[in-house]
Amino acid sequence: MYAKGIGSNSQAINPQSESGIQALFYPNPTFGNGILAYTIEAPFVKGELKFYDSFGKLVYETSINKASDQIKIPLESYSNGLYFYTLQTNIGAYVNGKIRKM
Repeated sequence: MYAKGIGSNSQAINPQSESGIQALFYPNPTFGNGILAYTIEAPFVKGELKFYDSFGKLVYETSINKASDQIKIPLESYSNGLYFYTLQTNIGAYVNGKIRKM
């Protein structure tokens, strides 16, 4: 089951999916660290995962070297609020999402 939403009531739905990429951040909302699970369809070589705060400031960045993985995102030291992420591959495929840190 997948959860999406920034409110306290999450709904079970499909994960974010665009351009051959599926991504799901959980728990959302989060009170600390979270997990971004993703799968990228072939062709895939490498990519980047970036998290931004609500002002557009880059707060976390990591390289993607696998077609499928679960990445622990260290949000516990960040301020409460809305955060946005982009996962983009070297061939231009991408998916965007948002997370609420409480």
